Amino acid sequence: MADFLAIDWEKGQLCGVEAVEGSGQVRIVNCFRLQWPADMDPLNEVKAASEWLKQQLSDHRISAKQVLLTLPREDVVVRHLELPDAPEEELPELVRYQAAAKSTLPLNELHIDYLPLPTRPDSIGRDVLLTTVSNEMVGSILKILEGAGLEALSIGVSSCAAAELVSRVEGGQRLDRSEASLIVSRHDDRVEITMIRNRHLVLLHSTLLFSAEDSNEQQHLQSILTEINRSLIALEKTIHGIQVARIWVLGEQSENQPLISVLQNRFGETVQSLDPFAYSEVSVETDIATGNRALYSGPIGALLGQTAEQISVVDFLNPRKAIVDRDRRALKLSLIAAGVLLLISAVYGYRYWKIADLDSQIAEMKVEIKSLDTSLKKVAPNLVSAELVQKWIDQKVDWLEHTKRLTEAMQGIEQYYLTDLSFSRGLRGSQGTINATGAAKSRGDVERLYAKISAVTGFEIRPNPITRNGRDREYPYEFHLEVDLKPVQEKTKQTTSGAAGGNS
Repeated sequence: MADFLAIDWEKGQLCGVEAVEGSGQVRIVNCFRLQWPADMDPLNEVKAASEWLKQQLSDHRISAKQVLLTLPREDVVVRHLELPDAPEEELPELVRYQAAAKSTLPLNELHIDYLPLPTRPDSIGRDVLLTTVSNEMVGSILKILEGAGLEALSIGVSSCAAAELVSRVEGGQRLDRSEASLIVSRHDDRVEITMIRNRHLVLLHSTLLFSAEDSNEQQHLQSILTEINRSLIALEKTIHGIQVARIWVLGEQSENQPLISVLQNRFGETVQSLDPFAYSEVSVETDIATGNRALYSGPIGALLGQTAEQISVVDFLNPRKAIVDRDRRALKLSLIAAGVLLLISAVYGYRYWKIADLDSQIAEMKVEIKSLDTSLKKVAPNLVSAELVQKWIDQKVDWLEHTKRLTEAMQGIEQYYLTDLSFSRGLRGSQGTINATGAAKSRGDVERLYAKISAVTGFEIRPNPITRNGRDREYPYEFHLEVDLKPVQEKTKQTTSGAAGGNS
């Protein structure tokens, strides 16, 4: 009987393998690629999806019940966080604190994990990659698996699992792992771009390609190269001087040759093809499903990670948590209690010596406060007038300019569109509010839109529920934007400072 079922959960299909694991080897006994019915929305038709999946498993004679699941990179939101320098065991709490501040959705609506990044010599803090996925998606997937008689052991990200495979191949070839390796995996109409260095994932990116009707293969290849260059430029901002030493293109050599040629023209002879089924620690005892072999890199990498992980990966079912040293807890509490008692004794003795000095300072401060109150009363009318004038200036809003900035932040409307746009006076200290209603293809598209708008200086987005209204089948998710325009406090401070300088 097989041990594990490793599945990559694509939007339109399930790609996976059934395998037996032992002695550091993975023996694949079944390989499949299942297309979801065209009239079925699995995440919103859980019961029907469970019954369909159960029947498919039976038809393909799949007996394994324990599932290692990977999600496409595009379904996961990834953010770079800079944290204070802290021990590893304290990072989970710091990450959750920063996630609450950065996320456009409440934490109780998200599954959270993170990837520690290598320390930088020019930084006094710690860097991590925060990864989040909606509870709604994870909950629906778990119910579908449970209804089909399966048990999910982990839920990761396909590009992370594929990096585990590449890391093992590099170890077998005795390559210098301190050099950066770029991984390119083309999954039909999308591309995942990943980078590892020193056994750490430092880049997780994905992009969608135009459909074949809109562009030819040469345009697709050029789009991939452009996206790789853009990713490397963005990475340079956080990891200065990073260089690509080699590139791995996942899949068969024959199907990847056009892409390999384009990358060799750009990066030289450092480009190699990697067929996940041809790795030395993987044996195949079944027919390999037809189609793109890169789709199976994530499942095979997840299986290899069960033996002994070579790199840190994401697992939304088993995220990193704060480490509690249970054995020393009682001792630490005793030491803390003794220290507190000693401190209280010292403070108690010091208190009497300090009271007389504090009383003297209080008396002097009262005299100074009285003098300041007299001065403030004389200039109060002028201050009120100045504040009223400044308030009138600050409340003048250039709606056309803010609309232009909002449009630039949205960067196109292929994945979503707006059905309503309005403006209102600001509340709670904001300059004004932009209200908009729109529709999107997926919840992930809305979350990424929120993240883009939140990154714009001067914009503060208020989280609102993302609902599925069913009015537009192609764009089934409805969302409502409430974007507060932050008050221009810096300008007010500079004006007041200048006025003060002129009076002196």
